Amino acid sequence: MLLTLRSIAGACAISAISLITSIASAQTPSPGKMVVQSVDHEYLTVSATELGETHKNVATLQSIFQAIFKQDWLAIRSLYDDQFYTQHNPDMKDKVEGVIELFQSLDYKSLVYEPVLQIAEGPYVAVLSKLQFAPNQPTMAVVDINFIRDGKSREHWDIIQPFKGPNGSGRTPFDIVMKDAVKVDQQTVDANKRLVADMINEVFNRKQPEKVRQYIGEPYYQHGMGKDGYEDVVRDISERFPDVRVDIKRIIGQNDLVLAHARVFGLGKEFSRVDIWRVRDKKMVEHWGVMQPVPDKMQHRNGMF
Repeated sequence: MLLTLRSIAGACAISAISLITSIASAQTPSPGKMVVQSVDHEYLTVSATELGETHKNVATLQSIFQAIFKQDWLAIRSLYDDQFYTQHNPDMKDKVEGVIELFQSLDYKSLVYEPVLQIAEGPYVAVLSKLQFAPNQPTMAVVDINFIRDGKSREHWDIIQPFKGPNGSGRTPFDIVMKDAVKVDQQTVDANKRLVADMINEVFNRKQPEKVRQYIGEPYYQHGMGKDGYEDVVRDISERFPDVRVDIKRIIGQNDLVLAHARVFGLGKEFSRVDIWRVRDKKMVEHWGVMQPVPDKMQHRNGMF
């Protein structure tokens, strides 16, 4: 069965098990949570209990996808909190039956998947992946964000962008230049998240692109649009989208990685966007970005945020 590009985004969730298996042992989670409002940001600290649940939540997601590959729908129902489960994929139905309906329609033998990055923090487990649904289908960059609590999945977001080729520096969303994560304490994780939020608000929402210099380190590796050197990217966005506004919805941090999921407005359009930065010594040194337009119609009313 062929899926539309946005429907394929839902399929990306099935792929996280490979990423969790191959990367979870390599990057020890540094749990925590922050909610940021555009321009004026507010930081929320989760309880010590939630902070200690990160590994358990990663394991829960692993169990979910093991059950999916075995087509064990009874186990799937036990691993989703159907009373609270909220689906934000625009083409998937809500509740656990919508998840099962999608997974039952897939041809797993045709699915090509490569993990790139994982960021797990408190109740959030997020993955950046490379996906091709079938040999004749386009390659896509996908970010899945899963919210897990008490051993059950409660909420899911995904953002998908077709891959159009390397950027101006020859890099893709699927490269990793600085492969070895630097483990840091929770205080540093929170400081890194504040740095990311401040940069977004200063450069984009307050329209001060020249301030990007104080946030970017050297060398700086860009895996999204533009070239290495973030000033080129900001200049390009400022010229093409002078009215851009970024409303940050959630920020997730692990070791030297920070993920920001945002609602972006520009040229009369609305997008769901995820940016991932590697932060070292209070400077951003590597970046990935995935963005998807918000459709006019959705299978449910939950929205993409």
